[in-house]
Amino acid sequence: MDFEFSGMGHSNVKSDVMFYDFENKMKFSDKLRFIYLEMPKFSKTEDELESNYDKWLYLLKNIGQLEEIPKRL
Repeated sequence: MDFEFSGMGHSNVKSDVMFYDFENKMKFSDKLRFIYLEMPKFSKTEDELESNYDKWLYLLKNIGQLEEIPKRL
């Protein structure tokens, strides 16, 4: 979570990834997915949080520095 994929060329915090079988030119599985959160890309402050998704990302990124959970969350 505390990293950025190099060379991805996008600013999305969340990447939803599936395996692909290149030999057979098809998805490997509809059931197996990985969701990566690149937390360095999340830069909203507590005052900028709009959705529950934003609030969770803020909490995950800052949990180590918080003395208590902010009332806004």
